[in-house]
Amino acid sequence: MRKYSLSVVLLFCCIFHGYAGGLSSFEERTPFGNRLYYDGTATGTVRFFFSPSASSNENNGLSFNRFYFYKNFLIAESKNTYYIIDERQRNYKRYADRLLFEEALKHHRLKPRIRTRWYDHHYDEANLKWIYFMAIIMFPLTIVIAGMYLYSIYSLAIQRSKKFKILKKTYLLTISIFMFVLFVIQTFPQSI
Repeated sequence: MRKYSLSVVLLFCCIFHGYAGGLSSFEERTPFGNRLYYDGTATGTVRFFFSPSASSNENNGLSFNRFYFYKNFLIAESKNTYYIIDERQRNYKRYADRLLFEEALKHHRLKPRIRTRWYDHHYDEANLKWIYFMAIIMFPLTIVIAGMYLYSIYSLAIQRSKKFKILKKTYLLTISIFMFVLFVIQTFPQSI
């Protein structure tokens, strides 16, 4: 009977594979408090909604496939539609022509000079949320790394011996720089 019950449950799970899309869905806030939403479907379409307090000229949201943040703007594009979204003023311009869109970007100086951080429906993964996931899944390794970090701080403060001092300083510096870079990348998603 147990085998039969387990088989039915597994079969039921395999039939309704559409629910797995929820694992890749996300709802995130933009730097100015507006909302990005992806429902986890195969279309890869991200939806943008102005915050509820905003008086926007489109209530349904805007749909696009990829985007980047630059100078208080969200620049987005899909196959045939391009958007320049002003998050502060809470309005946007829609372009159907790629050349007009590129011209508007140049005119308003919305093309990053150094690096464009393009995002798509994997925006939550691009914000390094997988590190949080790995910290939970690989909990023993996380404990070892944190323990070594604290031990290095403690041993450098107390220890008079110069044995392994350079190695401990290098380890502390590397982990500290890594954590700082992660913090900056997650806090500031804009292009430069």
